[in-house]
Amino acid sequence: MKESRIDISADFSFSYGKNLLFKIREGQNNIVLNCGRIYGIYGGNGCGKTTFLNILNTFLKPTTGKVTFTFPTYNYVHENDTITASELIGNNIRRCFQTPLLVDELNIYDNISIVKRLLKNENFLNTFALGMNEKKDSEILRLLDLAHFTGNEDTATLSYGQRRIIANLQVLYSDAQLMILDEPFANIHHDMIGVLKQEYRKKVIQNNSIIVIVEHNKTNLHDFADEIITIDNKQLSLRD
Repeated sequence: MKESRIDISADFSFSYGKNLLFKIREGQNNIVLNCGRIYGIYGGNGCGKTTFLNILNTFLKPTTGKVTFTFPTYNYVHENDTITASELIGNNIRRCFQTPLLVDELNIYDNISIVKRLLKNENFLNTFALGMNEKKDSEILRLLDLAHFTGNEDTATLSYGQRRIIANLQVLYSDAQLMILDEPFANIHHDMIGVLKQEYRKKVIQNNSIIVIVEHNKTNLHDFADEIITIDNKQLSLRD
C-alpha cells in the first residue's frame, strides 16, 4: 500500500494579485511532508500561515508550482489550473478550524460522528456507531474533563473550551490522511492539551498520516512538531 506523502514543488508560491505573500526559499529544494510526521508552521502575524493551510486544504490554488498529494487510495496534483477534487476533501483531509464548526442542534456524539456519516453517505440523523473502543474512549473523555457528559447534550450548551475539544475529537475520530490543525489548543486547559497531543501522536503513527499545525504558543508548537516550516520575509523553508 502506498504511504501518504505531500510534495510542494521548488517553484511553489502564492500571491494576492501582484503582491507576493510567500514562496519557497531560494536554494530550498521541494518540501516533502512524510507520513507519520507532525509539521508545525511558524511565522509572524500576517505572514500567510492560514493561507498556506488553505492551499493544503485545496481551498486556494498556488500561484506558481504545485502541491502533489499521494494517499493510499488517491493521488491529486494541486496546481493553479486544476479543478479541486471533492473526493480528496471528503476522504483524505480533515481540518480543525480556529472557530469550531459544530452543529448546535446536534448532540456531542452526533457532532463527533457526523464526519464518518457523511463519508458513508448516511443520514446524519440516524443512530451511528463510531467504531470507537468504549473503554478506551471513556478514558479519553474523562481525561478531557468530558466524562460527566452523557453525549446527548446539545453542543450549544458547551463552553468555548469544550467546543474546541469536540472540534479536535472530530479530527481524531476521522480517517483523514492529512490532519490540518489551525490553533487547535486555544482556550483549552494545559492538562487537556497534553491528552490531545498524545492522541494525535498515536493517530499519526497508527494511520501513517500527516499533521500540519499552526500554533501561536511556541512551547506547544515545538513540543508537538517533528519539523517546522517557517515563513519569514516571504520565504518558506523546512527545518528539523
